Amino acid sequence: MALTRHATTVRAGISIAAALGLGALAAPWWDVRVRAHSAGDDEAQKTTTVTSTAQTTASKAVPPSIRDTIPSATATELLIDGSGFCTAPSVTLGGMPLTLVSAAPTLLVVALPTSFDPGTYVLVVSCGSTGSASFTSTLGAVGPRGDKGDKGDQGVQGVQGNSGAQGPPGPTGPVGPAGATGPAGPGGPPGSIIGQLACPGADYTGFLVHVPGRAFNVYTGSNGAFQIDSVPSGTYTVEVIQNGQHKASTQAVVGTTQVSVGQIVLNDLTNDVNNCGACGTSCSSSGAHTTASCVQSQCTAACESGFGNCDGNAANGCETPLANLDNCGGCGINCNANLPSGFCSDGLANNPVPSCTAGACTLGWTAAQCPNGCYIQSGFAFCR
Repeated sequence: MALTRHATTVRAGISIAAALGLGALAAPWWDVRVRAHSAGDDEAQKTTTVTSTAQTTASKAVPPSIRDTIPSATATELLIDGSGFCTAPSVTLGGMPLTLVSAAPTLLVVALPTSFDPGTYVLVVSCGSTGSASFTSTLGAVGPRGDKGDKGDQGVQGVQGNSGAQGPPGPTGPVGPAGATGPAGPGGPPGSIIGQLACPGADYTGFLVHVPGRAFNVYTGSNGAFQIDSVPSGTYTVEVIQNGQHKASTQAVVGTTQVSVGQIVLNDLTNDVNNCGACGTSCSSSGAHTTASCVQSQCTAACESGFGNCDGNAANGCETPLANLDNCGGCGINCNANLPSGFCSDGLANNPVPSCTAGACTLGWTAAQCPNGCYIQSGFAFCR
C-alpha cells in the first residue's frame, strides 16, 4: 500500500526511549521534525526543533495525545509515547492500518510494515468517540549496529537454594552367580494315586490301570475305583487297558501324599450315542425314519436311507421318500424339470441310488400309457 507523505516533520532522538527505559529498542535514529511554512516564500521558511507535535479531537473524556515515537532496534515495531490512550485504539501510518501489539494509557506498541520507503508520514491514533491524535514522523533507514559494550562487573553470589527432592532409586543390579548345589536331602515318604473309571457302563471288572515302564499295576473291580500305592514323588502317565487294548490315559503329579486323578473317561464323549458330551447322556430320536447320533458331543437325529426332512420340521422327522419324480434322490430334485418323459429309479440293482433317468417307461408301461411320465418304486412302475 502506498504511504502518504507530508511536508511537516518533527525531529526526536532517543531521549524519550531512555526516559521510558527502552534504550535498547532505540538503536537506530529516526528523524522527526516540524516545519512552519509561509505560503509562496521559501526563503522566509523558519525551522523549529521541538520534542513532539500532537493534534487531538476534543471530547468529554480525555482525548489521546502523542509526545514521541520510538522505533525498535530491528525496525519491526514502533513505540508511541503519549497519554489518554484507550485499550483498543485504531492506529494508521500514512493511511495504512498498523497491527496493535500492546496498549497502555501512556504507551502503545504497534507492528511496522515489513517493507516501506523512508520518508515523512502522518501517524494517527483514534479512540473512537473519545477523540484522536495525529503525529508527523520522518522514518529514516536503520543505522549500523553499534559496538558491543564492556562486560559489567560480576554480581554478588546469591544465597544457596533449598535442597532438591531425592531422586528415584537406581536400577537393580545384575543377579549374582548361583551357589553350589547342596547335597540331596533324604527322600520323603511315597505317595499314592487314586481314581475312578467312567463310561462305558456299570461294570468295570478286569480293567488294567498301570504306569507304563514301572511296576505299578492294579485291576479294577466292578465299580471301577482304583488305588496305586508306594509311588515315589514325580510326574507319571496313568494308562487304562482292556483286553490288551488302550482305552484311556491321564497325567498324575505325585508327592508324599495321596493324589486323585478324578474320573478317567473310557469312551469318546464326542461321538458316543450312549455317552454324548457326558457320561450317561444317551441320545434318542422320535421323528419318523430317523436314527439317533452324537456329533461333536451334541445329540442329533439322522435320516434313514431313502428319506429326507424336506419340510425342515425336526418334530415330524424325515417324512419324505426320496424315490419319486418330485424328490428323486434328494429334497426338491424334480425329474420333470429337465426330463419331461423321464422317471425316477429308487435303487434297483442296476441303479442303487435314486436318480432321474431319461426315456420311456419300462416294466410293461409305454409312453402312450403314461403321457405324463412314470416312476419306479419298490421294483414296480407307476404312471405319474
